[in-house]
Amino acid sequence: MEEFKIRRKQQMIRFFSSTVITLVCTKLILRRLQLPKYVPSMFELNYIRPPITTVKKDLINAGMLTTGMTLGVFSMIFFGTCWNWNVSTLAELKDALNSGTTDDKQNI
Repeated sequence: MEEFKIRRKQQMIRFFSSTVITLVCTKLILRRLQLPKYVPSMFELNYIRPPITTVKKDLINAGMLTTGMTLGVFSMIFFGTCWNWNVSTLAELKDALNSGTTDDKQNI
């Protein structure tokens, strides 16, 4: 019984850590999407464009954050499924998937 609790706790930690990664990346993406506001100082004109950041740096940041969020979502799906099926290793996942497909073939 103790081994079962440790196993389920490990599966839960994996799922919630991937959830935290997804939420952090999503929060950073939302923060990046907000347009920078240009507030001129006292004697500056208000119709001049604000300084533009480097496009290369913005593209790299956007690509990394989007990749992090996508990997986080897929890892949430994967670890959530493993937690639901009580699977902790890849060998157990392979056995669970094989037994599920063979059971369906036998029932038909």
